[in-house]
Amino acid sequence: MIKVYSSREKEEIIGVVNYNTNLDYYDGRNLCNGGVGCHKGITKLKKGEYVLVLTYDWENKDDYAYVVSDEEALMEIISSNNYELLEQGRFKRLKELYESKLLIEEE
Repeated sequence: MIKVYSSREKEEIIGVVNYNTNLDYYDGRNLCNGGVGCHKGITKLKKGEYVLVLTYDWENKDDYAYVVSDEEALMEIISSNNYELLEQGRFKRLKELYESKLLIEEE
């Protein structure tokens, strides 16, 4: 389990989440996100808040997670090119945001 903080500054622990790396992408040599040995995931708390999960392959780096805004959560998904996450029920709100706010090419 990974500690969830209320913000990036790690001020207050508000819960725990499971380890995940669903924002990782293949860089041609490794699965990573943010550099070699750095991984990212995203999930949603029962209260409805989205959480960015940061994990590391290095022993001296602690894994942690923190609450992000809907916009930041969506940008993380777009940046990683993992658009299939928007089809999962827990990311429905992000899919609606994507469809309403961003310019999507019309067929």
